Amino acid sequence: MFSYSQIEERILKVLDVLFNDSNLTDTVIYRKFAGASFDPAQGKNVETYEDYEVVVIKGRVMLEAKKSTSVLNAIGFDVGEKIYYIKKDELPRDIYDKEILKDYIIDHNEEYIIKKALPVRNMFVVLQV
Repeated sequence: MFSYSQIEERILKVLDVLFNDSNLTDTVIYRKFAGASFDPAQGKNVETYEDYEVVVIKGRVMLEAKKSTSVLNAIGFDVGEKIYYIKKDELPRDIYDKEILKDYIIDHNEEYIIKKALPVRNMFVVLQV
């Protein structure tokens, strides 16, 4: 019987190669929501963030309308959405922390709020912005 663990080591080696290829990757800022506190001078809650440089592989969900888009739509990804692939151990936040939806990706001075985070086999995460 096949076991995922039989090929996991090989897959991790391939991921390392991919995430170390400067032709495929880019460095972006992961802006992690750290909290909010009331600022009496401003009369409102002020959010604070921590910034981290992370290596990502960028992509877009670009599939022909009549092909496998229904699979991606079923998990909440729409055609044309911008996505970022990041190694799980590089993600500055626990993937299951609900605060992840308050985090941002800053990509060449463009700021995108994270809409969805999907873990893939405990190896990497797909971030939809």
